[in-house]
Amino acid sequence: MARSVVVDYSLAERFTVADIVQRYATEILPSKRSCRQESSRVRELTRRLGHISLARLSSLDLSQYRDERLKQVAAQTVIHELGLLNRALKAATLDWGIALPNGSIPRVRKPERSRGRDRRPSGDELEKLLDRSDPVMRVVIQFAIETGMRRGELAELVRSDVCYNKRTILVRHAKNGETRFVPLSTKAVSLLRKLPINLGDSLFAMPPHRISRRFLKACRSGGILDLRFHDLRHEACSRLFEKGLNSMEVSSISGHKTLQMLKRYTHLRAEDLVKKLG
Repeated sequence: MARSVVVDYSLAERFTVADIVQRYATEILPSKRSCRQESSRVRELTRRLGHISLARLSSLDLSQYRDERLKQVAAQTVIHELGLLNRALKAATLDWGIALPNGSIPRVRKPERSRGRDRRPSGDELEKLLDRSDPVMRVVIQFAIETGMRRGELAELVRSDVCYNKRTILVRHAKNGETRFVPLSTKAVSLLRKLPINLGDSLFAMPPHRISRRFLKACRSGGILDLRFHDLRHEACSRLFEKGLNSMEVSSISGHKTLQMLKRYTHLRAEDLVKKLG
């Protein structure tokens, strides 16, 4: 007051966590590729923390939220939820003129990330998967293993993305927001040529949720337990390493942003490494 500098915290008193999270969902999330996944996080944050005013939101509130959620969901899910809240609070302070008490966003220790899945389908499981899938889904499964593409990337491919002369395919909307050209093996090219021409411009004519649903149906039909479509990406990256490609080469194909992220996919089969050792 002596310096004539007075911080007005009235907006922080007036607005709740629900207010800023919902505003973030309305104004900022639509421009994000992760909008669909973030909507469930918005609902969870609103339900559990939405009643708290920004002026009273504390690290204790966040730590209690973290510990309660960890009893229900994986650590990575909680990290994503806390990350969304942190981004919304930053938008509130930097863009929306809401001053928080103590001049900073409440902080909380993030839960430790899980070790990550290292599930790889066996040869017998892949045989059952292909046997119990329709023709297009069989191509999707094999193409995913040949290229290491994510489910969403596969779903968005169009015929004009394929360059048969150069044996490459363009991924326009990767998870990290960047585009990349993926080299195609001889088998990958052969798989694409088997696709029926009545699918239109879309390469596979299947949205992501339908790919997962058909994959799960094939797993159940074949009695395959604890296998997810994303495990095919793990299988693909592992096979690339087993072929002798280095980390930089694999990351340029898979689209992993950092080599640290790629390490979780390199659980190589010991029997394959024996062949290299001689």
